[in-house]
Amino acid sequence: MPDITFALNATLDAYDGLGIKADVEQFAARHWTLPKQPLKALDALILGPGTPAHSLSDLAVGLDWGKNRFGPVLGEVDSFAWVRLLRRPMRRKLRKVLVRYHGPGVSAATKSRYRITFVWDITTLLKVGEMLGLADLFYSGMLKRPAKSIEVVLLYAIVGEDFLCLPMDFRIRKPDPEHQGHPCKTGLELASEMLEDLHCCLRVHGLCLNGHFLVADAWFTDSENLDSVKALGLIPIVAGKSSFIFEGNIHGQPFRGPMQSLLERTDWSWKVSPLSPEVPYVRLKMTSPTFGPAVVTLCHWKGEDDPGYLLCLVPEVSSPRIIRAYGRRPWVEACFEVCKTTLNIERFKLRSAGGIWGFIALRFLSFAVFDYAGRRITKGKLSAGQIIRNLRYHGTLWLQQLLEREPLSSPYTLHPLAA
Repeated sequence: MPDITFALNATLDAYDGLGIKADVEQFAARHWTLPKQPLKALDALILGPGTPAHSLSDLAVGLDWGKNRFGPVLGEVDSFAWVRLLRRPMRRKLRKVLVRYHGPGVSAATKSRYRITFVWDITTLLKVGEMLGLADLFYSGMLKRPAKSIEVVLLYAIVGEDFLCLPMDFRIRKPDPEHQGHPCKTGLELASEMLEDLHCCLRVHGLCLNGHFLVADAWFTDSENLDSVKALGLIPIVAGKSSFIFEGNIHGQPFRGPMQSLLERTDWSWKVSPLSPEVPYVRLKMTSPTFGPAVVTLCHWKGEDDPGYLLCLVPEVSSPRIIRAYGRRPWVEACFEVCKTTLNIERFKLRSAGGIWGFIALRFLSFAVFDYAGRRITKGKLSAGQIIRNLRYHGTLWLQQLLEREPLSSPYTLHPLAA
């Protein structure tokens, strides 16, 4: 039987190291007059993916609780209070990174090594039924068609190459209430709102986002949003659409037309940079009626038959740096995959809007804990998936013992049956 001690210690060190445990304790004390029992429920929800339970009722039964234990706890708190619970430890960690690696006196090499890349992305949680006005027919990238789902907009932060990954904030996009006389916010508006909230928070602490990247796919290519991103000091890099119109000089000849006509040309002199040796590129300085002056980088991605292009509104940024920054965008896809396949973020049966928001927020906190445990605590000796599998092998006994012991911290003495 594999030893659980190393994986469990790493998980609990991450739980304390990110400050999530202290934030959860303050959260329980703020919202409940008797916080001890809700606190145990919140700890169980965050650490619960390390058990074989596939649903909330399975987890509650495995802990010898009533099968409906979690629903009332989650439903008693306002929706955006759960979002604030997620944001608090993630923003605190981000502020520490900015102070330590981007403060005055830090070398340019260190700043470049720990440069922060923010990612906007959208995922859908497949559900059935009305789901309290949160579910509707949204496009599912997995199914390649519209499906009944909850659409979640996420702001994700990546420090360096793989130094740290943090789910910073999220919003649920409500269906368009056609018969109520007011439209819902679009995914672009929600993404911009999250970024503006983060900027205001950092500005209060005397910090800024100047020089860091924000990358997104073509879904977020909107001139007004990209201008607002640039105004915050960030460098926006997005995948452009083939229908966008550009004008400029190509091989000494004036050009004006859709980008599709440039992507179909075969007379390019492709370059290769040591920063991105697997991605040949062509750098073009163009002007768009929509975006104004911009750098267009044609890229021939590995495994793709046809080239694509990246759009950057800051001409001073080199194309290899643009390609390398955009290459970090798939990290958010890996986050979604872990949340859906390993953390079971789609499997909940809750009857309150606050409960749904709370479950999703706590699942993102679970991802942060296990990812931080594998990435920072174990220094890559164990991945987040390996940690979860090691804990799951021992059932729910280890979690039950931790919840019955006060405090939930070192030393981690385990029952012989769980070792």
